Amino acid sequence: MHILSFAPLILLFSLFTPIWPPFATAQNDTLQCMIRFISWKNADPARVAVATPAGFLQTNGLQSLRRSRFIPYQGPANFFLLDPATLPADPPPEEPPPPPRSLARVRIPPGMRYALVIVFPAPEGSALPYQTLVINDDPEQFPFQSYQFINMSRQPVATVFAGERFVLEPGDFRKSDFEGESTINLLIAVPGREGQDWKLVYDSFFPVWAEIRNLVFIVNDPDSDRPRVIPRVLSENKGAWEKALKDVPPSPE
Repeated sequence: MHILSFAPLILLFSLFTPIWPPFATAQNDTLQCMIRFISWKNADPARVAVATPAGFLQTNGLQSLRRSRFIPYQGPANFFLLDPATLPADPPPEEPPPPPRSLARVRIPPGMRYALVIVFPAPEGSALPYQTLVINDDPEQFPFQSYQFINMSRQPVATVFAGERFVLEPGDFRKSDFEGESTINLLIAVPGREGQDWKLVYDSFFPVWAEIRNLVFIVNDPDSDRPRVIPRVLSENKGAWEKALKDVPPSPE
């Protein structure tokens, strides 16, 4: 499955020159969605903000591969993440303030009720400093007792998990559901040199529990000069999900 073929589940957004106000087009549907954010690495950016018709909403501090609290977003489906340090003062100054600085572009697919937005650095020379990956965070679509794999490395990877064999191109994803708690072997291989078979680079066991869901990012190993990949796992249990739903900041009035 390719990341762009299943927009309702996951969307990797490309970069364009920022405009203001965000995406003022007839095709930009209004939606209501609960959104959480993750900073991909080193808590950078530390915070983000979004504009809504009622005012600005900011995240709490972002941490590497840890979900922020929910933001109750209502507004255009296409919008920019903004730098909170550049938001207009409250009360606003007498002179019209400059527009806030745009950090990244986001598109939430129609009908998505819960979204997880991963913010990570854009390639050098891009119009915006960050790009985003949007994942359907609804337990009906990403249930507990499941794994979801996303290949964020620079090369295809061959994976064996729970007896399933599949190849993920860069940007591809696959979800695996299970019945019953167990421990499952995960194998990951990368292409060998020209004319050679796949080379096994990862072999480990992962637990499956009824009230935990796992998002597995397959990434290039930053400590290796070779084309080695490793999994980075982001888990969430049902209790944490329910607590996050209760810990929602108020919407701007």
